[in-house]
Amino acid sequence: MNTAADTAPSSGGGIAAPLELWLIRALVAFSFVFCFLPSNFTWTYDEQDFDFTQGSIATQLEFGSIFLAGVWLAWRHADWTLLRLRQANLFLFLFVGFAVLSAAWSGYPMVTLKRSAQLVGFLIVGIAIAPPVGGSRQVLQVLMCTLTVLLVLSLFTVVLNPRVGIDTMLGNAWRGLFLQKNTTGQAAAICALLWLREGFEARWLPRPACVLALLFSLFMLVMAKSSTSLLVFCIGSLLYVVMRRQYVVMRQPWWLIGLTGCVLLGLAVHLFYVLTGHLPGWDDIAGSIGALFGKDSDLTGRTDIWELVLREVRQHPVMGTGYGAFWLGLEGPAEAIARALYWIPLQSHNGYLDIVNELGFVGLGLALCVFARHAVLLGRLLQIDREEGAMHCVIFVLILISNMTESEIFRGSLFYNILFLYSACSVASQVALAGQALTDDEGTPARPVQGLA
Repeated sequence: MNTAADTAPSSGGGIAAPLELWLIRALVAFSFVFCFLPSNFTWTYDEQDFDFTQGSIATQLEFGSIFLAGVWLAWRHADWTLLRLRQANLFLFLFVGFAVLSAAWSGYPMVTLKRSAQLVGFLIVGIAIAPPVGGSRQVLQVLMCTLTVLLVLSLFTVVLNPRVGIDTMLGNAWRGLFLQKNTTGQAAAICALLWLREGFEARWLPRPACVLALLFSLFMLVMAKSSTSLLVFCIGSLLYVVMRRQYVVMRQPWWLIGLTGCVLLGLAVHLFYVLTGHLPGWDDIAGSIGALFGKDSDLTGRTDIWELVLREVRQHPVMGTGYGAFWLGLEGPAEAIARALYWIPLQSHNGYLDIVNELGFVGLGLALCVFARHAVLLGRLLQIDREEGAMHCVIFVLILISNMTESEIFRGSLFYNILFLYSACSVASQVALAGQALTDDEGTPARPVQGLA
């Protein structure tokens, strides 16, 4: 088997053959295309007529083909696949395994197995396309191009078919090819962040072209009228600009980041107490956050859902109801919540609460271990490849924040879930390859891997 020192993957390519590289790009591109666009390319459907226990045949065919291609690619490079399996985030495999195991006590075991199969499939694809088979920048560059194409097509949709491309019920917000304007805003915000990174590096396109693409992404973001996505871009761009610079040389950057966060939080609480005479409560915190998004302190009814879901959690706090087996419309365990709210929610709008509800506090503990281990690997990647590490850090922080008001992570074929799994596999592989390149089998220094050092 080749070692990392013997074969040096570049940042853009990898050790895969040319046709395999195109397959990797196709896997990444279609993963995100299928997660954004409706499975049957129908932009209107009635949720009450959809069978959540069976799912969509079109979706199963779309992602099933991606999973099969990922399995084939992993088998083609079986030596690297086995090596990455040993070096990957162990807690991620434990979480996925626990999700599969929950079928044993799930009220809908077949639904749990189907939803778990999606996690397994995306994890296999993430491992198959990770360095050194795929380049270290492969996932984010292909994602950037894919989102750009979708936004361009969305612009044409708005111009040529405004009935589909414009949501007249929400202030004429642009949604283009996407199902709703918030999804359009989410895609535009991440696309703008990736073009911002490309503009700083100017490795692939001239800087003026990157600036034009960035301005186009921001234009689509504004026209989508998604205040949440606009705030995501502002926070993400500021965080990226700060983290991409080596202001302080340190061995464990996450210690400094955590300490700085605690100090700033303490100062904020102290300032609030000085100004108001009392410590901040839920209404103060939620009201301040809601004001940024133009929402009330109940976060547009989310707290009502949280209260109802917490009642369900109390009935099965340790092991949960079974992965993916709760939000099944009027025919599933969430029927009482739907009737209490007079509408059909498909999530609790809090990803951590959904994990507790479906996998109990055992599942939440495993998820927190996944995040902690990923944070450690990101800290190491920052020392290996500052630019790449900074962008993966930004993506991780934005996913953690968005998961507080939307169920995104570990939720099947949702955008942020796919992005996190692919990012986690890529980061772990880059860190492992860099460590392997620095020391050979006898423990003596070796040549660093090109594109990773």
